[in-house]
Order: sequence, then structure tokens, then C-alpha cells
Amino acid sequence: KGAPMVYGITIPKNAPNPKAALAFVTFVLSQDQGMAILERLGQQSAVPAKTSTYDKIPAPLKAFATK
Repeated sequence: KGAPMVYGITIPKNAPNPKAALAFVTFVLSQDQGMAILERLGQQSAVPAKTSTYDKIPAPLKAFATK
């Protein structure tokens, strides 16, 4: 039996399409969309995630994190 797998997701500062990147991250982290898919496949949600970089997170994504 192994340890839990934890994934991260980010939007690079030089993303060629930041609006699409934000939409994708929002989709992946949303409980009724992306996280629902991951949970059906056996990956438990860690949303909201605790982070030490909360102040650097774009405002629309802060709902998915805690300080």
C-alpha cells in the first residue's frame, strides 16, 4: 500500500492564453465538474487546499484554497 498521491496545478506567468488557463483550472478544481470526475476515478479531493502562497493566487481561484 502506497502513500497518497497529491497533484498540483498552476498557471504560468507567461501562459499564452491566461483566460483559457484560468477557465481550465476552475473546471478542474470545481466540485461539480473536474473534482467529480477525479473522485469517480478514485482520487479524493483536497479542495480547499492549504497554501502558504494564498496571496499570489488569482482572485477567482481563492475559493479553492485556504491560508
